[in-house]
Amino acid sequence: VKFSESSTQAVIKAAYLQVFGRDVFDGQRLKVDEIKLENGEITVKEFVRRLAKSPTFRSMYWDKLYVMKAVEYIH
Repeated sequence: VKFSESSTQAVIKAAYLQVFGRDVFDGQRLKVDEIKLENGEITVKEFVRRLAKSPTFRSMYWDKLYVMKAVEYIH
């Protein structure tokens, strides 16, 4: 499905807020995946999956915490 630019940007912003709980810095954004989503090359589900598997997510919510605390915090 092709989206307009404004609706795609709204989806991208909402995905970052949902996955990270806040806006991320410009250097932490996945620009290539954002462009792929805008072009319709990947789905929203795939974009959210890539956010959750990104090094930024891992460093923020996994590496610094104990395993059980990380699981509690993520869920």
